Amino acid sequence: RYALRGQNVSVISYADQRVELLYANEILPFIVFDSHQPPLLPLDEKQINICVDEIVKKRQPTEKYRPPPTHPWRGYSKPAPSGTGHARQT
Repeated sequence: RYALRGQNVSVISYADQRVELLYANEILPFIVFDSHQPPLLPLDEKQINICVDEIVKKRQPTEKYRPPPTHPWRGYSKPAPSGTGHARQT
């Protein structure tokens, strides 16, 4: 919001660790960035390949899911024959 440039914004800190930003009787949305996180170091080509391979392994399913015999999808009955397509007896 460019309207907030140079304006005073009230920071309200509650006892339960919540924080709100207030400007002109309006609560402003905000994102808290944790400044205590160490910066990520750049990776070389070998390290990137290893990291990508690990992520791909985690995303691949280990076993194909098959619903159990009691699953509702398995409870559908077979459709009744319509009688069409049968050979006529003469």
